[in-house]
Amino acid sequence: MNKHEIIVTATEPSDMWSNTELATFHFLNANGLYWKKMLTDDRVSEAVGEGKCNTGALFAYGSFRDDAVNKLAKIAMQKRVSRTRLGVVLDTLKKDIERAESFLNTLE
Repeated sequence: MNKHEIIVTATEPSDMWSNTELATFHFLNANGLYWKKMLTDDRVSEAVGEGKCNTGALFAYGSFRDDAVNKLAKIAMQKRVSRTRLGVVLDTLKKDIERAESFLNTLE
């Protein structure tokens, strides 16, 4: 699969992709976990701005909880990607997003 398809047209990851392609999808594609995390971070920031929660939410659930995002960025730039390392980062991102969404649901 070419990079354009992975970055622009793919709507979900494929089991046929290499680790590098999977990392690229999750980092650069709008359907990847990086962008889902950014959207969730924006929602947490909005909740803080609206006074629905205190600024600590940014550290616990929002944009200051960015370790997995930073690791994904580094992994996506590598030529060879470890399946284990990528899996850990993707699992962490999924859990971060789920925790933030659960928190946001309690505010509504």
